[in-house]
Amino acid sequence: MIWEPLATNAPAPPKAAPHCCYRNTVIFYHSPYIPALAKSHWRDGGGRIRTGKGGWQEWGKVEDRFLWDDVVEFAGERFVIGGGTVVWAGCRWWMRRGARRQVQAEAA
Repeated sequence: MIWEPLATNAPAPPKAAPHCCYRNTVIFYHSPYIPALAKSHWRDGGGRIRTGKGGWQEWGKVEDRFLWDDVVEFAGERFVIGGGTVVWAGCRWWMRRGARRQVQAEAA
């Protein structure tokens, strides 16, 4: 396991609910969910501008360091990063990811 501290000011559970999205982004939403006050604007598939009620109030967003299938080196060995989850431990938020040892092909 690889534990990465997340640089966020989001409070502890149950006041914050983390969600992993995109490639390596974690969004901390207010818990319980509170609708966002601002409206959101986006373009649909036809290029028309659409308006919605917006999403949910956020404590913030952070990007974690590793992506799925990244290779890291530690103590002379290589490890392939896998999926992860956001956990609260030691009074802070962490991204906890699995890692498997990469087998080196021996030269013949």
